[in-house]
This record gives sequence, C-alpha cells and structure tokens, in this order.
Amino acid sequence: MKVGDLVRYHWPSFLGCLGNTVDDKGIGIILEEPKVWVDSGAPDRNFGTLVVVKWPDGSIVTCEEDELVIVNENR
Repeated sequence: MKVGDLVRYHWPSFLGCLGNTVDDKGIGIILEEPKVWVDSGAPDRNFGTLVVVKWPDGSIVTCEEDELVIVNENR
C-alpha cells in the first residue's frame, strides 16, 4: 500500500464476530506512507502497519493495514 491507493475498509476475520457489522465507509484514499510499528516488549509477535486514510465523509482515520483492501492501486 502506498500514498494515492484507493482502499475499502474490511474487518479482519481473526478479530471475531464484529465482521458481521462491518462499517461501510466507502472508498478511501491513502494520505501518507504506511508506518510499521513494533512492540519493543514482544517484537517477534506484536507488530503491524498503520495506514492513514481519508474517507468520503472527510474523516481521516489511522487503520491497521490488515483492515484495508486495495480497490485500485495508484501506479
């Protein structure tokens, strides 16, 4: 994922049943380069990538990479 990619929110299945009530935010656009984070106390199992997305309602939200699906990559 990179700046300019269009994405849709998708609740990760490993987080459980809330996936049945996914909040459809529409199509968003990635505003910043994704940032990798690592938990210094458990670097081998607690890490991820944060992505800043602007949604159609104007909100700007930081999501985990695994909560997003690329709709159209900006190439």
